[in-house]
Amino acid sequence: DVFGYTYADSDEQGGPVFGWFDIRPVGTQIPMTGDDTNTGPYPVGFDFPFYGKTFNSFRICTNGFVSFTSTKTTLSNTTLPNTGSTVPENLLAVFWDDMHFQTVQRAWYHNDGTKLVIQYQDVYKYGDYTHPNTFEIVLYPNGVILYQYLSMTMTTTKSATIGIHNKAKNDGLQDVYDALYVKDNRAIRFKPPAR
Repeated sequence: DVFGYTYADSDEQGGPVFGWFDIRPVGTQIPMTGDDTNTGPYPVGFDFPFYGKTFNSFRICTNGFVSFTSTKTTLSNTTLPNTGSTVPENLLAVFWDDMHFQTVQRAWYHNDGTKLVIQYQDVYKYGDYTHPNTFEIVLYPNGVILYQYLSMTMTTTKSATIGIHNKAKNDGLQDVYDALYVKDNRAIRFKPPAR
C-alpha cells in the first residue's frame, strides 16, 4: 500500500509458516456473545505500531474484525481500503463477515511477553450454525500482523473480507474480498515497511 505494508500467505515462497497458538488454557476469555457486538478496550500489552501511530489497546467485534479504536459492529463486509461511513477505522479484518457467537463466549486474548494473540474459537456465519470457524490475529511489537486460520468449515467462505486499513480509511491492503480463498492451516502475514 502507500504506507509500505506488504503481505504474503503460507502458500507463497518466503511466506509465513502456519503455527497455531491455542491460548484458551492461559488467555483471558472476552465477555462477548450474541450478534453484532463490539467490546473493549482490552490491553495489547505493548505499544503496537500501525500506520505511523501506536496503540496499546484494541476492540473486538463478533463480525470477525478487530479495531484499535472503532466501536462499530458493521456486519456487511466491503473492499479495503474504504472510506464508507459504516466501515471501521484502524481495522484488522481477519475474517470480516456476518458472524454470530450465539450465547457462548468465543474469543480470547493473551500476551506472552513476545506477542499478543486474539483468538476466535468456533464462530458461525449468521444463519449457518453447523459449521464452526476458528481463526486468530497475532500482533508482534515490531508491527508485524499475522492472521491464522485453523479450521474454516463454512459451506462457503467467499463472502468475507481479509485485510487492513488505517485511521483515515484511505490506505490499506486487501488480501481477499468475496472470493474463495481461506482454507484450513493458512497463515497471512502483513509487514510494515523495513520489517
